Amino acid sequence: MKKITIIKSLSFLCFVFLFSTTSSGQNTALSFDGTDGQGGTSPSGQYIETAKMIPWNQSFTLMATIKLNPSEEDSNIFVWGCISVNNSAALQITADFKVRFKLGNGTTVDSDTSVGSGWHHIALTRENNDIKLYIDGFNVGFGNIDLSSILPSISTFGTGKFNGFWEGHASLAIDEFSVWLLPLSQAQIIQYRDTPPVGNELGLLVAFNFNAAGIQPGGDNSAITEISDLTGNGYDASLHGFPLQGNNGNFVEVSSTTLSIDNIDANEDVKIFPNPTADFLNVSSVLDSNSYKVFNVLGAEVLSNRVSSSRTIDVRQLNKGVYFIRFENRDSLKFVKK
Repeated sequence: MKKITIIKSLSFLCFVFLFSTTSSGQNTALSFDGTDGQGGTSPSGQYIETAKMIPWNQSFTLMATIKLNPSEEDSNIFVWGCISVNNSAALQITADFKVRFKLGNGTTVDSDTSVGSGWHHIALTRENNDIKLYIDGFNVGFGNIDLSSILPSISTFGTGKFNGFWEGHASLAIDEFSVWLLPLSQAQIIQYRDTPPVGNELGLLVAFNFNAAGIQPGGDNSAITEISDLTGNGYDASLHGFPLQGNNGNFVEVSSTTLSIDNIDANEDVKIFPNPTADFLNVSSVLDSNSYKVFNVLGAEVLSNRVSSSRTIDVRQLNKGVYFIRFENRDSLKFVKK
C-alpha cells in the first residue's frame, strides 16, 4: 500500500508527494494501454467491471491515484454506464490533462487546471447536484448541474457503456481507488490521499489497492482475473481485455520514491522575490495574464487578485507560513510569508 505524505508535482502546483510503502510487500497498480471500445452493444475494449454496480447515490466521494500515459483522447477513470440515452456519468482525464466529470448528455464539470506527469490523487464529490473536483487535495473545479436523469446500470473502469454502446478507453495506471457514502471534506480527502483506506473506515463503500498475491509486475499475470474489494462489501471486480503480460495492459510496480520538496520551480521565465517576504512580492517578468491565486499548504485558496502595474503583489494580510502562488497558464511557485 502506498502512503503519500507530501503533495506531488502538478502543472499548476510544483511541489511533490513523498512516497513510501507501508508494508513489506510490493505495491502494484494496474496499467491500461488505451485499447478502445468498438462502439457496439456487446462488451469490448479494456475495462474492469464491478460484480454489482457501485450505487449512484445523492452523496458520495470517489477517489483514485493515477499516472497518465500519452493519449490524444480523453481517458476514463470510472464510468457509471447505462443502456439508455443520456443516462451515463464518467470521471475522466481529458486530452489536455484536465479532470472532467461528464454526463451522457454532454454536460461537463472541468478542473481549472491540469495534471502533469507522475502520480496524482484525483477526487470527485457529489452532494445532491453539487459536484467538486480535486487534484492532490486541491479543489480545482465546481459545478451545480441537473443529475436527475442519470440512471446507470453498470460500473466500470476504462471502457464504459455510454448510451448503450461500449466506447472510450483509459490510457493510465490506477491505484488506491475508493468510493465513500458521503461527500468527504477537503481535510478528509487529504487524509486519505496521504494514508489510503484499508477497508474498515466508517462510510467507506468500496476500495481497491490493486495488490494481490502472486502478481509479477510486467510479468505473466494472465491467471489473475479479478481484483478484490478491501471492504468485503461484494464489489469485487473482473478484468476484461487486458493482456496481463509485458508493460502495457498489465500490473506495474509502484516504486518507493523520495523526491525533494525543494525541486519546485518550473517557471523559468517568471520569478518572485524577495522570498521569504514580510509584505510584498515582486514579479520578475510581464505575464500574458496578470491574474493570480494564492493557496495555503492544505490547498485552500486564500488570496486572488491581479498583479499591479508595478508588478508587485501585496501579501501583508497573510499569516506567517508557506504558500503557493499560481499565475494563470503557469506552474505554481512556493514562497514563505515571514
